[in-house]
Amino acid sequence: MNRKTLSDTGHTDHLDHQLVESAWQAWQQGDLTKAEHAYRSVLERDDRNGLAHNNLANLLRQWGRFSEAEVHYCRALEQMPNSAEIRNNRAGTLERLHQYEQAEIEYRRALELKPDFAEARFNLGMLLLSAGRYTEGWKYYEARSKAFGEHGQLPFPQWNGEDLSGKTLLLLPEQGYGDTI
Repeated sequence: MNRKTLSDTGHTDHLDHQLVESAWQAWQQGDLTKAEHAYRSVLERDDRNGLAHNNLANLLRQWGRFSEAEVHYCRALEQMPNSAEIRNNRAGTLERLHQYEQAEIEYRRALELKPDFAEARFNLGMLLLSAGRYTEGWKYYEARSKAFGEHGQLPFPQWNGEDLSGKTLLLLPEQGYGDTI
C-alpha cells in the first residue's frame, strides 16, 4: 500500500514555514527561548532545513553558544553550500572559536560566491588587520562604508589623498564619537 506522509501532501512544508515565521517573530520580540524551541521543532521534523539551521545558529551565536552554532552552520551549508551569507555567519563564529585560518577560508569563499558582499569584505578586513596583515587587510576594510552605510550617499566625492589647497574637507564620525573626539 502506498501511504502518503504529511511531507507528501505539502502540510509539512506549510507547517515548517509557519514555525520558522513564528521563531523569527519571537526573536524579534526578544523571546529567544521561544525562537529556539520553534527552530528546533522545525529541525525535529526536517533536519535538512538549511534556513532553520542557519537561523538557529544565529540565535545560538547571539547567546554566545559558539560551538553549538558552528554545528548548525555546518548543517545549513550541507543544504545550502552556495550561500555567501551562511559562510559569512560561520566565519564570524569560527573567529569567536579562535579558528582564524578556517574563518579566513569561509570569508574568502563567501566573497567568491558574492564578490560585492560588503559585510564579508569588511569582516575579512578586520580578521586580516587583527593578524597584522595590514596591506591586504586595509583593502578589505574599505568595505565598511558599504557594509554600514552610516552616512548614506554623500553628494560629493570621498577624499583620496589629493591636494586640498582651496578646498574644504568634511570629517564625519565613522565608528563612534569617541574616536572622532
